[in-house]
Amino acid sequence: YRISVKREPFGKASSFLHESVKVGDIIDANRPAGDFVLDTESDRTLVLISPGIGVTPLLPMLHNHVDEKKGKRKAIWIHGARNGKQHPFQGEVSDLKSEAAEGDVTTHARYSQPLPKDEGSYDSLGRINIELLESLIPDLQKADYYMCGNGAFMADVEEMLQLAGVDPHRVQSETF
Repeated sequence: YRISVKREPFGKASSFLHESVKVGDIIDANRPAGDFVLDTESDRTLVLISPGIGVTPLLPMLHNHVDEKKGKRKAIWIHGARNGKQHPFQGEVSDLKSEAAEGDVTTHARYSQPLPKDEGSYDSLGRINIELLESLIPDLQKADYYMCGNGAFMADVEEMLQLAGVDPHRVQSETF
């Protein structure tokens, strides 16, 4: 297993993990036990939507897609971040896109507050909105959606999708 922990300046757990635990150390933890899992039997377009560290549970889903579904299903990853400094796993997602069969994975990064050095490292400016989703997802109403983010973000995106006619049963989410 791999864990991903965003370092928070005053966070006791994140500070301990970043300062004291090293790769290969053994920690006592429970196994994943939630119901936020990828439907690997579906052939509908897979849409992964994440802001910030919401990328964490979606990244293994993209790994599974690339490893198991070559040519059988399209995947679209839409990620929102403030800027390149706060864009976790950008390189890993890019590598997975390169490993995927031609056209199997498309990615889109949207920065709300890009830094001058971010030029060329993101696709559009602003927050994730319905216009962006409609422009990136050709079969918007038929796709399967997996999202992870904070409560306000999740509520906004779920409402956008519902107003666009997406069946709520096609939307899976996990808040943090």
